[in-house]
Amino acid sequence: MSRRSSLPIEPRIAQFLIVWLTPDELKAQIEGDLREGYRYRREINGGWRARVWYWRQLFSLDVLALRREVRRRRRHQRSEVAMTTRGWLSDIRHAVRVMKKNPGFTGVVLATLALGIGSNTAVFSVVNSVLLRPLPYPESDRLAMVFRTVPRFGFTQSSASYPDFNDWRAASTSFTSLGAYGYTTSTYMGGEGAERWIGYRVTADLLTLLQVPPAVGRIFAPDEDVPGADRAILLSFGLWQARFGGDRSVVGDHLTLDGEPHIVVGVMPADFSFPSQRTSFWVPLRGDAERLERDTNFLTVLGRLAPGVTVAQAQVEMERIAGRIDATAPKANEGYGITVEGRHAFVVDNARTALLVFLGAVALVLIIACANVANLMLARGAARRNEIAVRTALGAARGRIVRQLLTESAVLGIAGGLLGLGLAVALLKMLVVLGTGQVPRLAGVGIDPIALGFTAFVSVAAGIAFGTIPAWLGSRSDVHESLKEGGRGAGVGRLGRRVQQSFVVAQLTLAVVLTIGAALLVNSFLRLTSVEPGFDPENVIAARVSPPQPERPPMGTMSEEEMMAMMQSVRQARALFFDELLRRSRSLPGVTSASLSYGLPLRGNSFSRVVLPEGMDVADQERPAIPGNIVAGDYFTAMGIAILSGRGFTNADAPSSPLVLMANETMAEAFWPGEDPIGKRIRIGNGNGPFTTVVGVVADVRLRRSLSEAQQPVYYRPLSQVGWPDAMYVTVRTQISPTNLVAALRREVWAMDPRVPITNVLSAPDLVAAAVAQPRFRTLVLSTFSMFAMLLAVVGIYGVMAYTVGD
Repeated sequence: MSRRSSLPIEPRIAQFLIVWLTPDELKAQIEGDLREGYRYRREINGGWRARVWYWRQLFSLDVLALRREVRRRRRHQRSEVAMTTRGWLSDIRHAVRVMKKNPGFTGVVLATLALGIGSNTAVFSVVNSVLLRPLPYPESDRLAMVFRTVPRFGFTQSSASYPDFNDWRAASTSFTSLGAYGYTTSTYMGGEGAERWIGYRVTADLLTLLQVPPAVGRIFAPDEDVPGADRAILLSFGLWQARFGGDRSVVGDHLTLDGEPHIVVGVMPADFSFPSQRTSFWVPLRGDAERLERDTNFLTVLGRLAPGVTVAQAQVEMERIAGRIDATAPKANEGYGITVEGRHAFVVDNARTALLVFLGAVALVLIIACANVANLMLARGAARRNEIAVRTALGAARGRIVRQLLTESAVLGIAGGLLGLGLAVALLKMLVVLGTGQVPRLAGVGIDPIALGFTAFVSVAAGIAFGTIPAWLGSRSDVHESLKEGGRGAGVGRLGRRVQQSFVVAQLTLAVVLTIGAALLVNSFLRLTSVEPGFDPENVIAARVSPPQPERPPMGTMSEEEMMAMMQSVRQARALFFDELLRRSRSLPGVTSASLSYGLPLRGNSFSRVVLPEGMDVADQERPAIPGNIVAGDYFTAMGIAILSGRGFTNADAPSSPLVLMANETMAEAFWPGEDPIGKRIRIGNGNGPFTTVVGVVADVRLRRSLSEAQQPVYYRPLSQVGWPDAMYVTVRTQISPTNLVAALRREVWAMDPRVPITNVLSAPDLVAAAVAQPRFRTLVLSTFSMFAMLLAVVGIYGVMAYTVGD
């Protein structure tokens, strides 16, 4: 028999009646008392006497008295709550009176707290928006990127080919769907001339897996993403508003892009900017035949993970799939790997470290501010010892004194937080202006409810933090000594002085640490800006020009001979176009030299080809890929790049002439150390191709968008011997302000063909400024916060000394 069943059981009916008659507030108490009494009497007097006693309690139960007791208790509880509320309100009113009575002290404290809390609110708003807020897609945590990797070149996020993507999509079970997209541009003839739109070629299932419905119309249908399908286009909300005035009737119309009609099927929502803010349109990928080669990597792959599948599990499966595919295509995929990464991590990864450093910096600023205020309150507490002693002598308990002092601190903290919100708005605008282009997802940053909650928490926490020690020290002062000394001039005592000294040391230490970090960043930034870019940026302006695309007949309708003849005609037309563009550019007023180039320094837009010097027997997988540029005209003169040896390109370097190139210093030293590179020969691309001869060596010029990266080998080839790309940069050096030539250059281009768009108009100094934009952003922000910290420390120490001396 269990212990529970052996216990004496009260009379069921009597127990039920007692519970039914007793008010809720007293049920547990009365039932427990009766149970104990019943069991006691059962052990002493037996069962029937205990039951009689239990029934007598029922008949003697005064229900009205019980209900009166309940009402009395409720009145007492309400009275206690009211007294507590009145006590807190009284403490708050007293705190406000104390603040008004000491405006100088209050002003310094509020300014200090506003600086500390405001800077934390601003940086937290950015961190919350960029790092913590989910991406604007349903179940965005399930989105993941799939990249090719090229370990031998250090590429960890390389694009994939269309056949690879198709094989991944067919074999993978870790993803419910896989989509892909690739960058593209198109020319649209507007009312003011040709426009160059930036867009993306996407698979139809990409927009489906993102689960974002269009604002107007529909997304792509699967049958629009096949070769030969009618061309469709989706417009971004911004382009729809700017170009078509938000007219819904544009859906269903045909737009002509690059000479091809595209039917508008829909408009995406205003907050949809995939994959970047610059995106103006999307078109179906259509699996065009010319892009089906497995070694043509141009796609970025995005997938939605299946339920319960993690990124790590998807990584294991994709490695197995890629290994199986690579075994069937050893030449195309040799030396490649594969990696899976969450979409959110991919978007914010470059900004994560900088933002966390900023958050740590403003946390130090807040700690310094709290130490500052605590020190000031300790100094003021010495002047209030007489007041606290009097209140203690009149009967105030130590806990009551501590509560009053903490209430004053909390009120100061909340008031400082309210002022800090105004400062946070100003700092947030500064961060957005400085960080645009350097930090992703800044477009929607603001003081949202989460930021307001953070501010409220920090304000109250700061009030408690800087008020606890002064309140504790203030409440433990000796009443008799304080009354005899009269309060003022009594000082803070030995313990108080030690605490003040500790606060001063902590403030200065933290401020110096932050200042040293900022000074190191400033030094790095100054050293970076002193790095020579390798060209003279003064009075140089460049613009990207794309000649009109010829109308092409549908794929498969031409013979190979007709295709070759058409391509030759296109090359000749482009050659004539760029020759005329060079001639017109040179004739502009103030222009001293003009040139064409495929890429620009510090722009990052170059191409890489595998090269093999003559006489060097290197395995295919070990052959280095070297960035290159295609140039024409007076490129080296226009860009101010020094020719160190040999010669530049001339008109003699015709298509039928021997192939030539120019190498930079780094390439010459890497391939022919200690030798004269002039006359040396290399093969570019196919190892069985013709040799190209080095005719000159030029100074190193940094191609990537950074001045801090190590210099790379770079080669240059004449445009006449390479072919005519779809777009080139025209660069002019002038004797006048180059910005005055932009309109003239645009008129000359449109005089040649109004269908030609001019994009990416920029000056060479802009290239240098863009290369140092990210380190400039980090340096300015951290330097600002270090100045805040040093200012708080200096003002705090001065305030404590002034307050102490004044007392």
